Amino acid sequence: MGETVQVGQNGKKHICVEGLDHVHVSGNGNGNGKGNGRLDMFDKAKLPDVHAIEDTRGIVIQRVGIDGLHFPLTVNRKDGGTIQTLGNFAMYGSLDKTLKGTNMSRFTEHLLEEMNGSISGRDFPKLLTSLAGRLETQDVYVKAVFDFWMNKTTPVSKKVSPMNYECAFIGQLYNGSLKFVVEANVPVSTYCPCSKAMCMVDDEHGKGAHAQRGIVTIQVITDPSSPGMWLEDVITIAEKSGSAEVYTLLKRPDEKYVTIQGYDNPKFVEDVARDAVAGIQTVSNAVWTKVRVRNYESIHNHNATAYVCSVKRDGVWVPDSKAFF
Repeated sequence: MGETVQVGQNGKKHICVEGLDHVHVSGNGNGNGKGNGRLDMFDKAKLPDVHAIEDTRGIVIQRVGIDGLHFPLTVNRKDGGTIQTLGNFAMYGSLDKTLKGTNMSRFTEHLLEEMNGSISGRDFPKLLTSLAGRLETQDVYVKAVFDFWMNKTTPVSKKVSPMNYECAFIGQLYNGSLKFVVEANVPVSTYCPCSKAMCMVDDEHGKGAHAQRGIVTIQVITDPSSPGMWLEDVITIAEKSGSAEVYTLLKRPDEKYVTIQGYDNPKFVEDVARDAVAGIQTVSNAVWTKVRVRNYESIHNHNATAYVCSVKRDGVWVPDSKAFF
């Protein structure tokens, strides 16, 4: 895009930008910087909107938008309190086949206007509906990932320390159908049942079982969809599904207790996944869940991973094949 400068009889500069209407710089044309310096060329009405140009390839884009947007958040707690944390947002909308591009600035602008620094499951229906209207699309998706904190008490010494969990709120609005998903990623300790059983046959060398830390990822949808399950409840179900819990702080008596507890409660990755799903199925308003358990094996050069997905239809939980939101 080129430009030319013309100086009129009155000494004022006129800038002509190829492809745009004439825009003007007020000044006396003598280069001394005097005058009001107003640049009409930054008038929004006179700037080209390339996004709105017609695209002729005939291809719909399912999701386009922004991710990696960090935004301060206040997350509500079950006990009525709040947690100050930092959210990592991904926001997308579909794009009609006739449009060249979406307006990226609208995502950030919308978040700033709608969220007002706080977030809960009750916020997502309004956030998604208004975002769909702003983008003029029927398909929008918003995910906010953040650290959630809970205090944990050690089993023997009774010391209290904070424990962080990576959690997420996920919302999708598609053709008027709203889904709100609560996600928690929870560390657990697991002890191998097979390893324990093999060690039990060897009286000479005593007992043992290889142990490792795993991550239980749970996504849950409830009916009604919003505000969803409390994060504290999802985390508790995940922690109880492992052989033993993980703590920020452990004194020696606590470490002994947790080690014995895990050894007495060995579980395969399959056991952890099934127990986590079974825990969600006891929640009266839960209607869909997907669980992934990934063990970072201590004696194998690979991870052990299990997936289970389940949906409630006509009051009965049955297998489902949907991917994570």
